[in-house]
Amino acid sequence: PNSAPESPRPGRGSKHGLKLTMASWFNAVSQALKDGDVAGALETTKGSLQNAAKNVTEAVDENIKKAAADVDSTSEEIRAKNNIKQKGDALPWEVSEEKSIVQDDLMEQVLALSLDDESFTTAPTPPTQFNFLVEEHVAVIMRLLQLDPNLAARHARLSPKMNEDMFWKNYFHRCALLRAKMDVGPTLAPDTSAASQLAAGAGASGGSAASGGGGGGVSAEDAAAQSAEALEREVAAAEAEALEAEVTKELEEEDFDMADLGDELDEIDGELDDELEAQIAAELDEGGGGLDEDEDLDVEIDGELEGLEGEGEGEGSGSE
Repeated sequence: PNSAPESPRPGRGSKHGLKLTMASWFNAVSQALKDGDVAGALETTKGSLQNAAKNVTEAVDENIKKAAADVDSTSEEIRAKNNIKQKGDALPWEVSEEKSIVQDDLMEQVLALSLDDESFTTAPTPPTQFNFLVEEHVAVIMRLLQLDPNLAARHARLSPKMNEDMFWKNYFHRCALLRAKMDVGPTLAPDTSAASQLAAGAGASGGSAASGGGGGGVSAEDAAAQSAEALEREVAAAEAEALEAEVTKELEEEDFDMADLGDELDEIDGELDDELEAQIAAELDEGGGGLDEDEDLDVEIDGELEGLEGEGEGEGSGSE
C-alpha cells in the first residue's frame, strides 16, 4: 500500500500503547517489503515515526503535568501543616502587648489547673461550646509539658487511663474560660444540648424540683459567668491543695517533729507563767504601799474631825 496505516494511539503515558504502535509499524513495513513496495515501506516508516514521536511528546507532557500537580498537592499539605503549627504555638497565658498587665495573673491561674485531676478528667460546668482538635495544639502541648512539671506529672498518671484527646480538651477548655474571664479571649457560648442533658439528669434525681424550674433558657452571659465562677472555685481549691502539699513537703524535708514542737510550747508556756507571776507580785507590792498611805489619810481625817467637834463644843459652852 502507498499510504501508511493508522497506528493505534497509546494511552497517555502508557508504555503498552507505545509497544503496540511499534509492533503495528513493524508488521506494516514487513508486509510492504514482501510486496516489493519499498516506497510504501518508507512512507509507512515515516508516518509511524511521526505518530510515535507525537505520542511520546504527549506522554511526556502528561507526566510533567502530573508531576506538577503532585508538587502543588505536596505544597498545599506542607502549608496546611505549617498553618496548624502556627495556630497552636501560643501558650495559654500569652496575651497581646496592650493587655500584658494580666499575663502574670493568668499564668498563675493556668498553672494552678495542673494541680487538680478534675481539670483533665471532667468538662467545665455549666457546659459551654468549645471546638478543639489536639493536632492543632501539638506544638504548645510539647512546650507546656516542658514548662509545667505538674502538668507533665498529671499527664503521665492520667493519660493511660483516659482518652488523650479528652484529657487535653478539658484542660484547654478551662484555659479558654480563664482567658474569657480575663477579657483576653472570646466568650464561650452555652452548650444548650449538654445543658439539657444535665437538667434531665437533675430532674431524674431531684424529682419535682426540676420540673418546677420552667423552660427558660440560659443566656450566654449567665453561662459564661457561671463557668467562670465554677472555674474560679476549682482554681482556689487547687491552690489551697497545692499550698497544703507544699507545707507538708517542707515539714517532711526538715524532719519536723511534733513532739519537739510540744516541748517547745510547754517551755514557752512556763516562761510566760513565770513572767506573769512576777508581774502580779510586783503589782501587789505596789498595792501594799498604797494601803499604808490610805490608813495614814484616814488617821489624818479622823484627827481633823475630832478637832472640829472640839471647837464646836467650846463655842457652845461659851454661849451659855
